[in-house]
Amino acid sequence: MVERRNFPQPGASAPLRADVGTGNAQTRRHNLSSVITNLHHSGSLTRAELTRRTGLNRSTVGALVGELADAGLAHETAAPEGGGVGRPSPLVHANGQVAALALNPDVDAIHLGLVGLGGVLHARVRHGTAAVPTAAETVRLVKKLLGKLQPSLDTCKVVGIGVAVPGLVQSETGVVTLAPHLDWHDEPLAQMLAEATGYPAFAGNDANLGMIAETVFGAGRGVSVMATSMKSVPGKAPQARDMAPTMLHTK
Repeated sequence: MVERRNFPQPGASAPLRADVGTGNAQTRRHNLSSVITNLHHSGSLTRAELTRRTGLNRSTVGALVGELADAGLAHETAAPEGGGVGRPSPLVHANGQVAALALNPDVDAIHLGLVGLGGVLHARVRHGTAAVPTAAETVRLVKKLLGKLQPSLDTCKVVGIGVAVPGLVQSETGVVTLAPHLDWHDEPLAQMLAEATGYPAFAGNDANLGMIAETVFGAGRGVSVMATSMKSVPGKAPQARDMAPTMLHTK
């Protein structure tokens, strides 16, 4: 199976810029999102680099970084030595201890990881299943696997859980409309997980999410078009981790 997507590049080649918005509150939220997203996608950046990438002025970037620091989402360190002429610009880091749970149900296993801002992988577990798990069984296994992740969970601030499902998913509601290999039909998976774990939950198609991940952190950084092929074994759902990205460099 081959999928082709055009994605805006949020990495170093195309930083996320701030926007005007329609009101002060909306503008502030967008600008905060712009700064933390740049840090999440591209790693630690100086205030000067954030100013260049977002298009905001230095004082606004300083205020936004301070607000993110107060919220525990970012922190600053002293400017790197040899930075050139002028007053050194502090280095801003995303807080990798702010994390999300990442779930991938398969026909023979459940994969659960804990990933922090900046793509930091804190922990990952796999639980094999004797048969294709139902949606309800998947939720029960997730609750069990959280115990195995507890040491890492204790050191992180978990903000939610995201699910990559091999099937058709209504991303807005988190309902799995159809996952043929799992034999899931109209399963309100996000709601089930949220009620069982207490974390906000979101679900999407695994191939789409895998493509987005490749453009942000993987082989697709800095390219305009990426096509992927996915290998599939009879009776086994093709997974995002089986993707073979092919990058088409365009100007």
